[in-house]
Amino acid sequence: MPYLKSICVHSTVRQCLRYILNPDKTEDLLFTSSLNCLCDADEAYLAMKMIYEHYSGKNYEAPMLQAGKNSVKAIHYIQSFKPDEDITPEKAHQIAKAFAKKTFGDDVQVVIATHTDKEHIHSHLLINSYSVTGRKYYSNKKSVEHAREYSDRVCAVFGIQPIKRKDRHTKNMKYNEWDNKRKGTSWKQQIRSEIDSIIPSVKDIEELYAELQKRGYT
Repeated sequence: MPYLKSICVHSTVRQCLRYILNPDKTEDLLFTSSLNCLCDADEAYLAMKMIYEHYSGKNYEAPMLQAGKNSVKAIHYIQSFKPDEDITPEKAHQIAKAFAKKTFGDDVQVVIATHTDKEHIHSHLLINSYSVTGRKYYSNKKSVEHAREYSDRVCAVFGIQPIKRKDRHTKNMKYNEWDNKRKGTSWKQQIRSEIDSIIPSVKDIEELYAELQKRGYT
């Protein structure tokens, strides 16, 4: 049941590459791969810079604008699995590689790193906003939903059940809320647990409200 998050990178591509290719997080770079660039932070940065500048005609290292829209240099995807998921680092990395090629094509410029330093295994994928053939990638609501669908399809092939999606007209749970709920640190989840503990001892909704007030809720 993977969760897929997307982050637009405007100016910190090199730092992002160095973070995801941290040997301490990837078992000494055992679970790292790349496509159309080298699996080295500095070399991958230079390769992505060359492709971006060639097709966009813009400076890859241009400073962030104080006002206006900044160019997206790369898109950072994070594919996370629950701690109790039947997943190994090897399988998670295979899934991430298959997801990258299935979703973005063979001409994508991407660095993939599966991190094992947390209780939940997760893979980072940093893709250049331009492919080596000049295709432009976007990160918006439609493209992220498209990527999540492909993530689910790939996971299903590997025997991993996809996360249950809400109705398209309802609000999706944000990543930090999902992560906090998983850890048991979400304030919403704490309230749910509090209410569940009170319900057996009250007669109606008014008593429930009164008891919640006694416990400091408004």
